Amino acid sequence: MNTPAISIIVPVYNMEQYLRECLDSIKAQTFTEWECILVDDGSSDSSPAICDEYAAADSRFKVIHQRNGGLSNARNTALRTATGEYIGFVDADDWIEPGMYDLLYKMIKYEDADIAQVGYRTEYHGRHSTKHLTGKAKVIDGKTAMKEIGFDRLPNYVWNKLHRRSIITCDFPDGRNFEDIFVYGQWLKNVKKMALDPTPMYHYRMRKGSIIHTDAAKNRYDYFLSCIDRMHMIESTLNGEKDSNRRNAYINKSAVNACKSIARMEKDSIRRKEGISRIREKLMSFPLPPIQYMNPKTWWRARLLREKPKLFSILMRGVYVFDLDSRHRAKQLFD
Repeated sequence: MNTPAISIIVPVYNMEQYLRECLDSIKAQTFTEWECILVDDGSSDSSPAICDEYAAADSRFKVIHQRNGGLSNARNTALRTATGEYIGFVDADDWIEPGMYDLLYKMIKYEDADIAQVGYRTEYHGRHSTKHLTGKAKVIDGKTAMKEIGFDRLPNYVWNKLHRRSIITCDFPDGRNFEDIFVYGQWLKNVKKMALDPTPMYHYRMRKGSIIHTDAAKNRYDYFLSCIDRMHMIESTLNGEKDSNRRNAYINKSAVNACKSIARMEKDSIRRKEGISRIREKLMSFPLPPIQYMNPKTWWRARLLREKPKLFSILMRGVYVFDLDSRHRAKQLFD
């Protein structure tokens, strides 16, 4: 095969239960000029053998076996090997529609964009929810893209997108989760144009053992640090457009979301207290903005977190008892 147009990066760690579905969905792409780099990140199940099997059957699949280094490390390994002009990412427990990369490639080429992205479905057992991103296909400039992603109006995830290789100018941070939030703070500095299409083409599986559903205290602290880092990066790029109230609103909201998750998900009371305290300590460097800059409920929760963190934790755990939708979703996670 000549140099592929697209390099698809798939980190793999103990995903034998879902890996074939993922790789079959890549193999079924109507766009055929791709390579798929599978990074076996020290798996102890049959995932390495499955990767080798697909590489033996189709030369477009390439396998790298390495010691376990984590998701960021695996993605960085693949980026050093990738030869495509455009880079896509797929998680090994997810799957994609046959026309996803065909659509993304046409968008990015036709619009001469630096990033193209499509809608996605969050998959549970027996149900899904759909995120369309936008009402219709459109193109936005780099400054708008930075604000939309920077303030969570568009998703930070790398997996529903296709990226021009030249914008990827920093590695994923080793040892830190929610790495997508961090790298987009850097990559978006290089984006002049982003193309959007609402068609849901990516299937994101909600799974009990995934990063977002394990080790809540550490993971939510990483999430909060990434939010702060990204905000600093965005402000340094937008220069004269700094808005301290808007920035502080975003960071206070991020702290509330992180601590709410710790309060609800962390079963160990000591780890729960320590996790919330670490985030609160960082948060206190950022003032609480006037209430008109935030959703009133979130503003009051932020104030409670700042002034009475123990009560915040108790109330968030108590509210969860009556949050039937969240509890129902938790029961519908894949194994």
